[in-house]
Amino acid sequence: HNTSPDVAHSFNGTTVQDTQAVGFLSSLRRAKKELKASFFFYALAFGCTYGSVVPFWFIGSKHLQERFGMSISRADTVMLIPEGSILLLALPIGILADKCELGPRPLLAIASVSTILIGLSLLALALAPIPPVPGCVLLGSCYAVASSLGWVIIAYIAPPRYINLCSGFIGSTINIVPALLPLTFTGKGAYDLLILAVVALVGSASYLIAAVGLSRRSVERVELHAAVSDSLPVGSRTVPGQPTEVIAAMAD
Repeated sequence: HNTSPDVAHSFNGTTVQDTQAVGFLSSLRRAKKELKASFFFYALAFGCTYGSVVPFWFIGSKHLQERFGMSISRADTVMLIPEGSILLLALPIGILADKCELGPRPLLAIASVSTILIGLSLLALALAPIPPVPGCVLLGSCYAVASSLGWVIIAYIAPPRYINLCSGFIGSTINIVPALLPLTFTGKGAYDLLILAVVALVGSASYLIAAVGLSRRSVERVELHAAVSDSLPVGSRTVPGQPTEVIAAMAD
């Protein structure tokens, strides 16, 4: 018979909700043991990628008005370029990533280069004697690459059995830097953009550290996942990082 959730208890008096909470905490502890330093450097890098661009959306228009003498409407129009770049480039980048079948280290390297270019574009917007449009185009294009590949990388660098948990962790932590960084802003556009550029440089370095620290076993596991998946019927293929039980057993 059906039992109300209010009276559903195990034999020792523990509620179903308590059991679920214990199971969740147990999963966290097990995942923590399997996560390598490379994962946390990747998380830091991805957070810095977001942290170097997202705050710019809120301070960029004012900076363009003050430094380049733009009207509000003109500055707001230029600020559409970074988001427009993501709209136009994200899907082709994803298709290209699938077609090239790059491993985790090349993807991390590309994300690193893209993030350092984000930093350079912010420096150009802050100090360089050039119009702002090229800087915004470079910023938006590189952000499209780095942010798109950032979500691809997690399938390679997270433990396969904890891919969903790690995705949730990344989805949460990438918002820490954008949330806290504005507390350091002074209201002086050039200075604040320099802060964002430094954050981007930290992110670029963290991607490289993650790539260097990635264990050979992790790389070989990804290659095994891809090889076995390619041998399966199309309807049963898996993506890297989300293997079937058979592939997971073979890799582990």
